[in-house]
Amino acid sequence: MIKIPQHTESGRLNDLQRFLEDLDRFQRKVDYWLIELEEFIGEGSIAFEELSRGGAKLSPLGFSSLCQCINQTIDGVFSGFLGDREIIRLMAVDSSYWEITASPEFEDIMLNKYGPYIS
Repeated sequence: MIKIPQHTESGRLNDLQRFLEDLDRFQRKVDYWLIELEEFIGEGSIAFEELSRGGAKLSPLGFSSLCQCINQTIDGVFSGFLGDREIIRLMAVDSSYWEITASPEFEDIMLNKYGPYIS
């Protein structure tokens, strides 16, 4: 598990829209995503909050569409599954950082690109 900042020193936001490129080849291994959004900013906020109450199951294409609509995740968990096994987890914590649990290869990519979260 790694932690990366949600905001860069220059104020740029590290969120799902930016992560799509990083997720692309890893998402090919995902059968479905379970999402639990507690709070976020973006298009269709009310619809997504209602959808994710109790956890929503999305296809990889549905997850990509969701990522494009979310400007900032304040609190939420996005878990990618292969069969019944969770293979990737992205958890936004209090609009401060992301906890990412995945393969060592994906964790290294994210850590090298976005840097470690320092509290």
